[in-house]
Amino acid sequence: PGETKLPEDQNVQKQEAPSLEDELKARQSATPTPSPSPSATPVPSATPSPSASAGASQKAAQTVKLTMPLDGEVTKAFSGETLVFNATLNTWMTHNGIDISAAKNTKVVAALAGTVTKVENDPSKGKIVTIEHTGKQQTVYAGLEEASVKEGDKVNAGQEIGKAGTPGFEAAEGAHLHFEYLVNGNY
Repeated sequence: PGETKLPEDQNVQKQEAPSLEDELKARQSATPTPSPSPSATPVPSATPSPSASAGASQKAAQTVKLTMPLDGEVTKAFSGETLVFNATLNTWMTHNGIDISAAKNTKVVAALAGTVTKVENDPSKGKIVTIEHTGKQQTVYAGLEEASVKEGDKVNAGQEIGKAGTPGFEAAEGAHLHFEYLVNGNY
């Protein structure tokens, strides 16, 4: 929110990679353990809103498939408006992304093709890479140990963008990736 949106770049190649949805389904069927929260882990998907120029010939809505940003288990789900306990901060708050377990320095990849709009060091989230995608989509990768991209870089889905670390605001959970997906500025 509040960031400049960059125009779509037609030169970014689209690559086939396992989608986040497929990866989550495979892991859920492989390990039938109960979820720690009463709500199921939502699979990020978006339905693009029709543009004014689309007219009557608007295509049917598409489901967006995200590449899993790293190979790990989803340890904390997106909470929506539900408050969850943050042991590091000793407080109840919403969780605007998913946490994916990873050893420190595990390769983190872009979930969708796009343009890196921000690489920053945040006092609470650690090193963060933000990528803008078509359809007013944005992905945020927080708690990185290091970033291998810089602002303005064009990336493909599945391309390495950094290494996993420990997000400061979730340090009690150890090394992992805090991953956020936004559409039109909404988590």
